[in-house]
Amino acid sequence: MTAPPRPRRSAIVIAFAVVVILAASAVGGVIGYELAAESSEKGHESLPVRQPGPSAADSSATSRPAAIADKPLRNVILLVGDGMGLSQIAASRILALGPDARFTFERFPTIGLVATHPADELVTKSDAAATALATGFKTRNGRIGMDSSGRSLPTLIEALRDGGWATGVATTSRITDATPASFLAHVLSRPEENEIALQESAARIDFLAGGGRNFFLPRRSPAGVADGRADGRDLTAEMAARGVDVVADAGGLAAAQRLPVAALFSIEPQKAKPRSPTVDAMAGKALELLSRSGKPFFLLVEEEEIDTSAHAHEGAKLAAALQRFDAAVSIAAEFARRDGATLVLVLADHATGGLTIDSASTARELDLSWASAKHTGEPVPLFAYGPPSAMARFGGMHDNTEIPRLLAAALGVSFPAAATEERERP
Repeated sequence: MTAPPRPRRSAIVIAFAVVVILAASAVGGVIGYELAAESSEKGHESLPVRQPGPSAADSSATSRPAAIADKPLRNVILLVGDGMGLSQIAASRILALGPDARFTFERFPTIGLVATHPADELVTKSDAAATALATGFKTRNGRIGMDSSGRSLPTLIEALRDGGWATGVATTSRITDATPASFLAHVLSRPEENEIALQESAARIDFLAGGGRNFFLPRRSPAGVADGRADGRDLTAEMAARGVDVVADAGGLAAAQRLPVAALFSIEPQKAKPRSPTVDAMAGKALELLSRSGKPFFLLVEEEEIDTSAHAHEGAKLAAALQRFDAAVSIAAEFARRDGATLVLVLADHATGGLTIDSASTARELDLSWASAKHTGEPVPLFAYGPPSAMARFGGMHDNTEIPRLLAAALGVSFPAAATEERERP
C-alpha cells in the first residue's frame, strides 16, 4: 500500500513566512502611522531676527507707559491673545521688533500668571478656558457658558449689561467661535454655532464684530446663503428690526455712527487677504462708539490668529498676528491713559504649540521648535494697566476663574451668580 504524499516542508515555511510578513506589515503600518501622526505634530523653523537700530535699547520701545492717578474704575478693556503663551510672545518680539524691544503690553506695570486647566483635564480647550474667564467657574472641555453638568452660568458681560454698562465684543475669528460665544451664549457643545448665533442676536450687546455671518442668515434663496441656517430665519433682519445697525464689511463698520451695531462678516477677519478689518481697527471703532454712549463699558477684543498660527507652526505669521494684537493694545492703553478710569487687561486663554526657542538660535537667526500641534497646559501671562488700585489686583499667580471675580470686585459689582437652567447632557 502506497503512503499518502507528505506536504513539502518548503511550502509550509513559505506560507508561514508570508503570514509573518503580512502581520508585520500591518503592525508596522499602524506603528508607522502613529509615528507619522506624532511627528506631524512637531516642527522646526529657522527665521531671521529683526535687527534693531542703534538707539533701540534706550528708546520708548522699552519704557513704561505713563502712570495713571488712582480713581474709581469705570471701564474695562479685556484683550485676549488666543494661544498666546510666554514663548509665543518672546519669539514674536524677537522676530518683529528685535530682542531688546518690547511689545506695548510687556511694558505694563502689573504682570501676573494664570492657570488654565479645565474642570476634568489638565489641558484646556478655548471653550472651557473662555467660560472660566467669562463666568468665574470651571467647566469641562466643549461647554460654552455652561458648567460640567449642563447648567447655564451667568457671564460678567451679562451682569454688567443688566447693571447699565455698555458692552462690546470683537474678534478676528467668527463671532460664534469659542471665546466670544462663551461670554454671550450658553450651549452644551461648541459646534452649535447656529444656536450660538441665535442667542447672540438676542443678547442686547451694544457692539458686535466678527466673522460667521452665515450663521445669522437663512439657507434659502434669495436672501440666504448656501451654508446658512436650516430654520429659515434671517437673524440680521430680526436684529435690524430691533434697531441694531447691521453691517457686512469693514467699510460699513468704519462708517457706523451709533450703537447698537453688529458687524457680521462673511469671511473671518483673520482669513481675509489683506486682513480686514484688523483687530486694532475693530478695537478703535468699539472704543469710539462705546465711549460716546455716556455709560461705563466693558469691551472684549480677541486676536484669534495667534492660536491659528501656532497650531500650524508658522512663526512668521505668529509674529505678524501678535504685532496686530499689540496695535490694538496700544489703542486701548492710549484710551486708558487719557480716560484715567479704564483698566486694560491683556491675557491668553491658553498656550498653543509647545513652542521653545532653541539654543541653536543666534543674534541673526531664531531657531524655533514646536512640540505639539495642540494646546498646552502651562500657565499663561497677564498684563494690566490702569488705575493703580485696580491693576494691583492682578499681580501674582491666579486661576482663570479668579479673573472675572477680580474684575467685578474692581468695578464694585456683585458677581458671579449661581448656575441656572439644568439642561440635558449630550
